Amino acid sequence: MTELKEDMRDFSSINIPVNQNLEIVSLCEMVKKVELLLQTEIEQSNTKVICQELPGYKCISSDMLLVFQNLIQNWMKYSLSENKLIEISLKNKGEMLYIYTKDNGIGIKKEHFSEIFSLFKRLHFKNEFEGTGLGLSLSKKII
Repeated sequence: MTELKEDMRDFSSINIPVNQNLEIVSLCEMVKKVELLLQTEIEQSNTKVICQELPGYKCISSDMLLVFQNLIQNWMKYSLSENKLIEISLKNKGEMLYIYTKDNGIGIKKEHFSEIFSLFKRLHFKNEFEGTGLGLSLSKKII
């Protein structure tokens, strides 16, 4: 219940900024900060995070930190591998730049792609994987 309350507090505190508190942030530095925050979990789960050079991004740094934290925790949680691998890189498609991620997790079936970002949506039972079902909703709201 405490985890749910904290996640709901985080979700409700995210507002769409109108150029307020925005700064150019190194996305690689955000990933490194999350690695430090999750150092124990990363070591205990034998996870390797590889982050290629990413551009700076104009955002609220604390929000972007939360996005990478949610994503990295999900990647670790949904990988059953002994050696978890998370790769974060950049793909350039014409004028658009995409942050691309790859992991050796269990994957998501195509029919669930749109559902995973819904509030409280879980694709697994609570006894299979812990969580509140808010992490990806929160990340989508920030992005």
